[in-house]
Amino acid sequence: TVTTNVWAYYGLKALDTEKTFIFVAPDGNQCGTWCKDDEKFIDDMYNLFRGDLCIDESRVFATGFSYGAIFSYSLACDRPNIFRAVAALAAASNIGCNAGTTPVAYFAEVGMSDTLCSPALGRTCRDTFVTRNGCTKPASVPEWKSSDGKTHICYSYEGCKVGYPVRWCTGNYGHIAAPNDATTGDNGNTTWAKEESWKFFTQF
Repeated sequence: TVTTNVWAYYGLKALDTEKTFIFVAPDGNQCGTWCKDDEKFIDDMYNLFRGDLCIDESRVFATGFSYGAIFSYSLACDRPNIFRAVAALAAASNIGCNAGTTPVAYFAEVGMSDTLCSPALGRTCRDTFVTRNGCTKPASVPEWKSSDGKTHICYSYEGCKVGYPVRWCTGNYGHIAAPNDATTGDNGNTTWAKEESWKFFTQF
């Protein structure tokens, strides 16, 4: 049986065994789901937290799945003064990305069989930060490979600006927030995605 706590905050809260993180899960305020207007909502929340909580302003992160990933990508584009890194779990560029050059550490995963936030859409978002962060793709690593048709692959880009990595993961799965190498989601018990996100954030 999977308990709610296993997958709280995409599995990250359970991994925070030292209780050093403050977790916040807001709902999109302006559009019923996340949209550009909600960036002001994020600004207001951030200013509230700065005043009321003891936070490390150099270590503020965003993550989300599907529309949450889309919005996390938009925040990385538009609020690099706030967010140190994001983890986008199946992102696309629906909300848009303001032109800019400020780097933000960027982790993303997408399923090769995802028909909603497709690999092509995910790669477009990823490549925004490959460019901003001054990275190059490892020459020997393809988009996806697997000897058994299941096992995922992750790799980090090379040559990125110091402190601004880009990491990419994919595998043979669909629109799933908690993918595992059996190609099905299981609410967070065996997914590799939570450890990848956690390792990415906690390097800072």
